[in-house]
Amino acid sequence: MAVNLSPGSLTDAIIEFYAKLFGQDKQAIITTLVNHFAGEDGDLNPESLVTGGSAEEIISFYAKTYDQEPSQIIDAIVADFAKNDPDFDLELFARQQRDPSVLRDMESRRDESASESSEKSEEITECPFIATVDRFAGRELSDHRRIDDWFSEKVDTYRCPADLGPEGKALRGIHARGLGVLEAKLHVLEQTLPPLPIDSVRPGVFGQTKQTFPVILRYSTSGGPRFETMPDNDGDQAVGLGLKILTPRGKTAHDLLFINSPVFMTNDPVELVFQEDASALRDSYAASRTTAVQQVFNETQYSASAFRWGEQAAVKYRLRPTQDAADVLPEAQRSKYESIIQERGTRCLEEALSLVVSEARNSLDFNLEIQFADPEDADSHGCPIDDERIDWKSPWYCVARLEIPAQNPVDGESLAFNPFHVSSALLLPLGRLNRARLSAYANSQRVRHARNEATAPHPYDCPISKRVAIVGGGASGLASALALASFGYQVEVFERLPTLGGHACAKDIDGGKHRRDPAFGAFRARQWPNLWALLKEINVEPISHGAAHDWFDSPFAGWFAKDGHNIERSPDVMETMQKVVLAFTRALRDPEADGRTVGELFDELEVSDEFLLK
Repeated sequence: MAVNLSPGSLTDAIIEFYAKLFGQDKQAIITTLVNHFAGEDGDLNPESLVTGGSAEEIISFYAKTYDQEPSQIIDAIVADFAKNDPDFDLELFARQQRDPSVLRDMESRRDESASESSEKSEEITECPFIATVDRFAGRELSDHRRIDDWFSEKVDTYRCPADLGPEGKALRGIHARGLGVLEAKLHVLEQTLPPLPIDSVRPGVFGQTKQTFPVILRYSTSGGPRFETMPDNDGDQAVGLGLKILTPRGKTAHDLLFINSPVFMTNDPVELVFQEDASALRDSYAASRTTAVQQVFNETQYSASAFRWGEQAAVKYRLRPTQDAADVLPEAQRSKYESIIQERGTRCLEEALSLVVSEARNSLDFNLEIQFADPEDADSHGCPIDDERIDWKSPWYCVARLEIPAQNPVDGESLAFNPFHVSSALLLPLGRLNRARLSAYANSQRVRHARNEATAPHPYDCPISKRVAIVGGGASGLASALALASFGYQVEVFERLPTLGGHACAKDIDGGKHRRDPAFGAFRARQWPNLWALLKEINVEPISHGAAHDWFDSPFAGWFAKDGHNIERSPDVMETMQKVVLAFTRALRDPEADGRTVGELFDELEVSDEFLLK
């Protein structure tokens, strides 16, 4: 019986899966499934079949009865069998699929079986999250300082047990023990699988279609307080992955960091770091799994946190294997591999990784995939970008393929990864947890390399889109620089004077007998709330000049010209100054004042040249 199947369809993938599993051709699998379905169909009358019930006749009978094409009948029979097959290995099936849309079709079929009706309820729970807005209620600098100090102290003092890592070396603050460092190639697809939504962009390296980038991978055991000291055979052991995409000159173009779980136990970096022990983290990880890790190459790796994708979208990443690691081994090495998996020694993951990649007949292949945040997706609680506890259910799209050739793992513990090392500002990390990683990872690297007298290879090649120049080192310029740097931009401030602060400074007057603040007149918390808050955030304790709440309810100490001499407080000067201050106050409260220059305001107030020159 010859049946035409659509290449890349779910039906074709399932039949190919069974054919490989049982060592039969695809046509034989179709015949078996069709005959099984007909035998289970209590409504099928054998007398209605002319030739006694060949698979071809059964398909034709159902097609005529239900007014459908033969291919549609086969689709229904195959999907029904796989859905109800208790021995169907979904994880093994997933690893063999290159097109993530096949997995999406499989998931949707299985979801339908959980309900009598595939129709969605008319009432959809309103989602309180907005995926495209990064909640940034305040700069979390105090939290970041605590985390940075903790990581720095840990790296400075912590040493991995001798049987689990290199003795005497400063290790990473997280994912301390490496399982292996490998070289690979990343092939950026010309056409994603499936095609991206209309109007979707492809920023950074992911827009350089048909290009192949050299990649360095570092597999590691899990992190957290005392969590990295767990042996490989611990049932709660997690696996992390650092993926470094290189430029043709060997610099870092883009870093991606993964963990073999789609979610974290918290979205609060303070809660994540300052645990008494790792029990909460372990419980959260264990709840997301059904079996312990046996082979790192069979683990799907997830970014868990969200990242920008252009101007209007957010995504998460995953790296999904498209084969079982054992399939690339020659027969002569299978028994040794099985012994490592079954005996599960304290370094079984490292041993299995080394054996597979050094003896592989073929390359190990993976899909690098993205999924978009969808605020309308109630099943994903609106795909929040600031809550890593939520597993997004939106579709996956393959944007590139990773190929790991046979090789011997190398020493790469001097490598440094940072999620803010991205190939475009349109790919920067999002969310509170990611913001905490920015300085924590950089400080951890700095302390580790200083203690080990090492230098990180492959320095970051920062793209132009992430570099920002700010002209003027006054209060506004410095506040802007701090805000942009907090989001991962590389900021450079240009100031013509030898000191920063602009008008927010102190000047000596009367031959150095006194110091005055020319910008403020009097610096008070009520009058300068934004600058006051900024100083508090960067750990500078401001001092208020009195308790006045307004410009005019107490006399000024005086006004001073640019060269520092006193400006006479004549009636004309006092009247002009009060007019200027009152106009400034009104302008700050008037949205329509945006776009007007100070010069235009002075012209309206008829401020004299003599006053301005002073």
